[in-house]
Amino acid sequence: MKKLISVLLALLMILSVAAAALAEALPVTELPITKDTGPEPVTAKIKEINKHGNIHLEYKGSDMLAAGWKCGDIVNVIVGGKTLEMPLGTEFTDVEAGRMLCRIVIRPDMDEDYVSLVINMGDFTTESGLAVKETTEEDPGFKWNYAEGIENPEEITIVMKEPGGYYDQWTIRQLKRTTLREDYPHLGDEEYANFRMVKGGDIAEGRLYRSSSPVNLEIGRNTQADKAAEDAGIRTVLNMVDSSEALQAYEGYGDSYTGKQKTILMQMDIDYRTEAYREGIAKGLRFLAENEGPYLIHCLEGKDRTGFLCAVLECLAGATEEEVVKDYMATYANFYGVKEGTETYGIICESNLFKPLKISFGVETLKGADLKACAEEYLQSIGLTAEEIAAIREKICN
Repeated sequence: MKKLISVLLALLMILSVAAAALAEALPVTELPITKDTGPEPVTAKIKEINKHGNIHLEYKGSDMLAAGWKCGDIVNVIVGGKTLEMPLGTEFTDVEAGRMLCRIVIRPDMDEDYVSLVINMGDFTTESGLAVKETTEEDPGFKWNYAEGIENPEEITIVMKEPGGYYDQWTIRQLKRTTLREDYPHLGDEEYANFRMVKGGDIAEGRLYRSSSPVNLEIGRNTQADKAAEDAGIRTVLNMVDSSEALQAYEGYGDSYTGKQKTILMQMDIDYRTEAYREGIAKGLRFLAENEGPYLIHCLEGKDRTGFLCAVLECLAGATEEEVVKDYMATYANFYGVKEGTETYGIICESNLFKPLKISFGVETLKGADLKACAEEYLQSIGLTAEEIAAIREKICN
């Protein structure tokens, strides 16, 4: 037995020496890293910064998808020397209000194919510190001045951070709206145009209406909205989005019913937290108080800016939280088919309605809050007097 063990030990020593010699004879190589790090970074120039602070890049959304990027990925965006983390998606509502999004826009029916950097109900350019907006007399009425120390602001770099890291949330939030009437056979013309009477609280029957734009052709609903406004006998219009130049450029504006009514052009952005937004609300409501109804409030879709203002007026009129939610979410049923009781319904309601109201009203929750008092305090905070607020309530409730 001892002799056998000695033989085995001798063989092991011989094999060890041979293995060592072979290792020295072969070149040393590193094993390849097999972890999927996603597509190569994208560097693109800024094509345009629009009036809302959304940055459009000189890079097609279709090219980004073809390169392997996917909605639901989390990316790092390097802009103006800062690295900003955000998900990749398609619609503003893919993230909650106030959150950043790298947005892929591909709409063949509107000849749109681009990538943009946005904030849902916010101003990406200002928030990122890239530039400051200045009002000008020249068309289009504004310009962006890049911040001091930013040497090359026209280039943005997008780098993968976490493939699919936001996919579950993105899936829940998926909304699709088209500009084709035939895609909505289940809706009447007024529903298709997102036109309806606002009824919350003590608001008088047939006094206040909301709608998508009755003059802008962009989302394919202006004809239906304008006809609905005529049928309702609208006399005063609060246009929250357009300038005089924009109105005159719309095909058919001069012949429209809405174009012949008393109209205030509020030219508001979409960030409810800014002083300009608050000033726009005050300006529009003073105009309402000075003119006769029925009144129509609209922006482009009649969704965010219109939804916020109508919610404030409903609260002022004593509406319940349930009434405010029902009116606000009707837009998401009309445009996207979002049904009450679904997870998507709850997420949108919390993000796009409750969050802006809670921040504006200065409360942690709307549950149990005196919404009428909250609305009064908010309107006072944006510069309206008690007499003006009483006049607004009188116009919409009596």
